[in-house]
Amino acid sequence: MNLHLNRLLLWLNLLLPLLLGACATGEPQPLTFAHVAYLDRIPLQVVLFDSPQEREAGLAGVEELPPGSGALFVFEAPHPARFWMQGMHFSLDILFFDEQGQVVRIVHAAPPCEVDTDCPLIRADDVRYVLELPAGQAERLQVSGQSRLEWEGPDPLDGQ
Repeated sequence: MNLHLNRLLLWLNLLLPLLLGACATGEPQPLTFAHVAYLDRIPLQVVLFDSPQEREAGLAGVEELPPGSGALFVFEAPHPARFWMQGMHFSLDILFFDEQGQVVRIVHAAPPCEVDTDCPLIRADDVRYVLELPAGQAERLQVSGQSRLEWEGPDPLDGQ
């Protein structure tokens, strides 16, 4: 009997973290709009996703972004960026920026993907920053290929 109990406890110790982790992945991360980014000198309250884990989770599971806000993804260096809308509940405008903060691609109203469907990748090359806004915000702000992303102070990755 003691041998069976020990085996059961061993399996529980091995499986419990996996089960709890699987449950936690469905929960959206809390959003803290602690930074201000300027898009063509227009201030936006942004949540900053600057770690690999934060960037991977992104806004998946979040119900909405308030008007005048966005999610700023910051990468350590320019690279080919790949985004998708899996797990999203609303459409987004997705703005890709190079290392100087210049727009390199604008995607208007990218729709959310159903969980069980193929979800297309949204791509851009040489990207250092990505700004996600509520759908329609880029048009209201008149974002164009000449638009620039800025912020006060050091690079958002400095001192993080």
